[in-house]
Amino acid sequence: MMGKRELILTELKTTLNSIPGVTAKRGVREPELEDIEVSSLPLLVVTDGGEELLSQKGAGYRSRLRVAIFGYIADQNNPSTTLNTLLADVRAALDEDITRGGNAVNSEFRSVVINPKLKRPYAGFALTLVIIYFE
Repeated sequence: MMGKRELILTELKTTLNSIPGVTAKRGVREPELEDIEVSSLPLLVVTDGGEELLSQKGAGYRSRLRVAIFGYIADQNNPSTTLNTLLADVRAALDEDITRGGNAVNSEFRSVVINPKLKRPYAGFALTLVIIYFE
């Protein structure tokens, strides 16, 4: 049986795959552009950013899970607009259920950083999400 952490990460990937025209997958780190197939763009990669134990009571505990979602697009004409649209779609999809399918207490956006290393026609972002859950 999957633990809550794995259920939350699976739910995130499933939710992001529901965005029309977007491919979402799990990863262990931020991918390098040369590792990404251009045909898979726009692409979202969900990574586990670590966990912090907040409190423990008996056999259960409350944890804070950090998740990084990396988004990538390719658009020769207007990459900024395309990237901002993808980011808005991601936020809207994730806001639909802050409990991550009933597995979490809350989900909060903490930061969005635009990737300065990518050159036109590519653009990308890293979105940090913090999820509180009990297990």
